[in-house]
Amino acid sequence: ENKLGKESILYETFGASYPDAFTLDDERIAQQAMTANQDQVGSTWHNPKLGDLTLVPINTQTGNGHTCRDYFIRYTFIGGVGMYKMKAKGQACLKGKLWLVDSKTVSWP
Repeated sequence: ENKLGKESILYETFGASYPDAFTLDDERIAQQAMTANQDQVGSTWHNPKLGDLTLVPINTQTGNGHTCRDYFIRYTFIGGVGMYKMKAKGQACLKGKLWLVDSKTVSWP
């Protein structure tokens, strides 16, 4: 099954609107960006259903044995209706080897 789990970066950020558009490969890339990228350094990739996605970790906080990162993500879809852009921001915290998102931290500026 190629479904994202709850608390995953892409599901919690955009999943309610696009539950079948994101793949596990998309989530792997997002997870890698949160793990490897320095603050303010983005990763961009292409999803055939949605277009180009960019994830940028913005700020890293550590304390009490926890590491959390604020992030910004956007996608640009170019299709039959022209160009459409959507962006959101949130916070993911490292639990084991996965970055998990509390949906209460997600907003769409």
